[in-house]
Amino acid sequence: METSHLSAVSQDAIKAARTELFRQLKPLCVSVAGLTINPPTSAAGSRELSQRIEEIFAIVNARVATNRGILSDGLSDYIFWPLSRIFAQRDKFSLPVIEGALRGVSVLISKGWSATTFVDLFPQLLLLFSTLLGGVPDTEKQNQHLDLAEETMQEALRAIRTIFETSRDLPGAGGVYNSSNAVTQVGNTLAVVLNCAHSPVSADIQIEALATLEAAISAMRDTQVLAGFFPGIVSSVSKLLIKPSQRTRVLVKGLSALQIILTRVLSNFEVEIRTQRFDKSGQEDLPSLPYSREWLKTTQEQTRVVVGTVLRLQLSDSESVRNAVEDLCIKVLDECHKSLGNCSDILVDAAIMVMSTERLDSLMETSLKELCMIHENTVLEQVRKSAFDRARNFGSVMQMGDGTKQQRYLRFLVNALTLLSQIKKKTGQPALIHRQILNGLQEAFNGQNQWIRTGERVVLDDEDLDTVETTTKSLISEGINQQVFRPLALSHDSQREARSLISELIDKLGNPEDKSKYANSLIPYAQDTSDRHNFSSFWLAFKLVQSALEDPGDELDMFTVFPDDDVGKSDSPQGNPQATLQELYTLAGYIITPQILPSDVDWRSRALALEVIEYTARRAQQDFRPELMDVLFPVSTLLGDEHPEVRRHALVTLNALAAHCQYRDVSELIVQNADYMVNAVALQIDSLNLTPAMINVLVMMTRLTGPKIIPYLDDVIHSIFSALDNYHGYPNLVEALFTVLKEVVDQGVKSQTLLIESGESSVVDHRKKRPAKPSMEEVIKQIETIKLKRKERDEEDRKIDEDIRSGHPKKPWAELSKGSSRIQELLDEHEEPEGSTSSQEGNEDEKVEEDDQPIQEGGDDEENKPKKTITYTLLNRIANLTQNYLTFPSPYLRKQLLGLLATVSSALSSDPDSFLPLINDIWPVTITRLYDSEGFVTIAACETLSALCVNAGDFLTSRFKTEWKAGMHKWCIKAKEQAAKATGNKSHRGLISTIDSSDVSIRMPLGDGKVLEPKKDASENSASQLEISGGLGSYALAVKVWEAVVDLLVAIVGHVSVPAEMFDEMLDLVADLLVKKPDVKEVFDVINADAVWLVMYERGEVKWEPTPQIDGWDFVAMTKGIGYPGPDKVGEA
Repeated sequence: METSHLSAVSQDAIKAARTELFRQLKPLCVSVAGLTINPPTSAAGSRELSQRIEEIFAIVNARVATNRGILSDGLSDYIFWPLSRIFAQRDKFSLPVIEGALRGVSVLISKGWSATTFVDLFPQLLLLFSTLLGGVPDTEKQNQHLDLAEETMQEALRAIRTIFETSRDLPGAGGVYNSSNAVTQVGNTLAVVLNCAHSPVSADIQIEALATLEAAISAMRDTQVLAGFFPGIVSSVSKLLIKPSQRTRVLVKGLSALQIILTRVLSNFEVEIRTQRFDKSGQEDLPSLPYSREWLKTTQEQTRVVVGTVLRLQLSDSESVRNAVEDLCIKVLDECHKSLGNCSDILVDAAIMVMSTERLDSLMETSLKELCMIHENTVLEQVRKSAFDRARNFGSVMQMGDGTKQQRYLRFLVNALTLLSQIKKKTGQPALIHRQILNGLQEAFNGQNQWIRTGERVVLDDEDLDTVETTTKSLISEGINQQVFRPLALSHDSQREARSLISELIDKLGNPEDKSKYANSLIPYAQDTSDRHNFSSFWLAFKLVQSALEDPGDELDMFTVFPDDDVGKSDSPQGNPQATLQELYTLAGYIITPQILPSDVDWRSRALALEVIEYTARRAQQDFRPELMDVLFPVSTLLGDEHPEVRRHALVTLNALAAHCQYRDVSELIVQNADYMVNAVALQIDSLNLTPAMINVLVMMTRLTGPKIIPYLDDVIHSIFSALDNYHGYPNLVEALFTVLKEVVDQGVKSQTLLIESGESSVVDHRKKRPAKPSMEEVIKQIETIKLKRKERDEEDRKIDEDIRSGHPKKPWAELSKGSSRIQELLDEHEEPEGSTSSQEGNEDEKVEEDDQPIQEGGDDEENKPKKTITYTLLNRIANLTQNYLTFPSPYLRKQLLGLLATVSSALSSDPDSFLPLINDIWPVTITRLYDSEGFVTIAACETLSALCVNAGDFLTSRFKTEWKAGMHKWCIKAKEQAAKATGNKSHRGLISTIDSSDVSIRMPLGDGKVLEPKKDASENSASQLEISGGLGSYALAVKVWEAVVDLLVAIVGHVSVPAEMFDEMLDLVADLLVKKPDVKEVFDVINADAVWLVMYERGEVKWEPTPQIDGWDFVAMTKGIGYPGPDKVGEA
């Protein structure tokens, strides 16, 4: 009684709510009805109609949200009636109005009509919306959707989707598909929907159409009915998926729809139940009916074709598409592995190809691993078969030129082995699969050149050494790891993916013991250096050992042991990765020994041997130090290898060894192991095992270690000297050995304690400096000193006169002169005529000659001198040796030796007792190179002589004085003339002093109205030196030689005392550069600023100034005609 009372109350409340809702909706519905009877023709009328529809359904949605049952069939019909007029006359209404009506009807379908009414309206609503989308079939308005706006199409598809979803979810509406009329209309509607799915309008339309298709498939609970639409749906969706350039979102949605239709119609359960029912129905005479034997066979065959076509999407670059393919394969294999057994092979292959590790490890999603464990006889067996087939064909595929197909094979095998390794069951002959893969990799390396780096043999030069050293140091500073080496196999950027896949594949070849055994089986092939394919075996063995040693292992393997495993546990050395690495290390040490000629071993094997040594050192760290005795010298030897990649590997290995063995750098590594390094090098030189590689090793070793290694090179340098003495007739050998000595000098001069042990080298400065200007106090003091000396001299003269007047001398003049300097001065004046300067010049020459004599070592002071370091002694010996080879036929060697002398002079000058005798020895052959026939040797000679001037100073005065008079002056003039010709300078001012002036009509214009009258007594043929000569201009060799000569003259004037006449001649040579090069003028100004000013004045390069006017004084005016227009023309000038 109470329950019925509550029910009555509830019904009354619903009725009252419906009445209130009707009251609210009536005016709006009436307004909409009126507007639909007379469709608006203006935009404002359309906007008003759209607004009214929106208001109606805003009220409906708000009321339904609080009271689900407030809408009745009658009220829904009342709202639908004006909307139906819009659909009936849709050509008269705007698209926004139609879209609003569609949204409204969708609300009525999902929340308004009861199940009974919905079943009655179901085919009519489908017809209404499918006609709106696709037009009337077989009429001109078919495919009407092409003329609809995108938004309108989307709303119509959403309305159809709402119909199918309501038929699925509304209680009592499932029987709607029992009507043949409804089924027919469903077929028509699905055709329209699939047509929209192929629409080129936009991806949003296609996705909405596919979502509607999924809703329809899910709504048809009777798979017998759904099976009738199966061929058409599958065919249409497959065509959609194989369209080129299809959008990713569409592909993902299409794969989802295909998966749903396949698992609904052809699931194991449905096929088994339906076929049994069909067999019992007695309809064998109707083979075309769904689930008949004939239909099932045909469907399976056609489905395989469709699935095989669709699964091409496994190669898509989109991860979302590959994930959708994986989901399709997993679900179809899970639910249809029997009914679609004919498709299991392609489904398994595709599932393996697109397998993601995230899904494989996920506990929330079904993966291929779970399917293998559940369906062992079907899915797992197919995985085994596919893996074995691919491994068997692996070798032939890897030898093809199709890199894309190779990557697919590699990816498949990596995924397959990953899957099998995670299934804790016997996987069926894993060793055989692994062996097939290893054989395939060997065949690929042996048969395909593009898999392995190639390169020409190039001799290493200094630029290569510097570049490789810089690059390697930057790599090492970023951290020592296996990536510092450039890959020897698959090294191109395009092969990066294949290289990564091969590395993953090797990691999957069993447990560490298995990999060690496989590597051991390859070592005999790697040891056969006569086999040109030994590199592939060596490389694979090394990668297997690396993988075995770096394999973290599986904790479960310690507790899970399967007795039927093909490869069991073993304590044999072959199964020990560390023992296998030791064998590879021994092989690597043999390959890089100097006794093995480069022609006997593939360069890739030498480079790989270096990688093995580096990897062994990386694992041993500081414990590897004892091994350096065996490998350090061979590794250093490869720094001079003829192949650039081996050189780079060698330098990387040296840096790595220094880091792994806890040395600061390579310099400390070699210095700390210098004893046997030096002994090994000296032994090679003494045994005449000299190759370009060996020479480059010495150069590189010296450069890497710096000055610290020099004291240890005494024996090496001694061996080099011996080789030079015995084989000086071999130009290439001599040049190569001096390359080593040049590097020793370059590094030796950097030593901080070059001369004195436990001390620093002294700095010698011979640069001429301006005398300091005296202060007034100093001038006064000097005047007083002169007066005092004059007074003392007068007093002494008075005493001498008194002694003379007193009578005959009582003592010899010699004895008197010893006690009086004045008497000796008077005697000297009596011997020389008045005004003669020969005595003064003689004294100066005597002084210079004394300075020029080499300082003899020895004496009592020798014991007090600081002891010279080994470095200083070695550099001195090397510099002394150059004098014997400066006349060598090779101009390159002559230039190299001159550069060596220029470098070493600054280091040796700190000890004059050794340096000046050295200069005395090398001077004759060095100055001769100034006149060398090769211009670049002349330039080098100028640079060397400049360095000697800087470091020896006045010791070279008499030598330059003699050489200047002997022909150096004329040679400098000729060098200047040739430079003038090379630049094509018609009025080269540097030749003014050599122009013939016998004809007073010849004038040299200087610009701005100035004229220079040439000097007299010039040679008659000197004017010809002004001829123009085309060429390279300022880049011509003659110009470069002249620039070097100028630098030499500046060095001589700036550091060596020269006679005044020689200074004037040098100044005349550089006169035209005094303005262009202020540094040249500055050096000459220090010696004689007045002479410099006068030269510039004669050339019109001094600013004119008026003559000063002071009473009692007459100043010389700046004369007109020597470059100036005169004081009366100052304004014009």
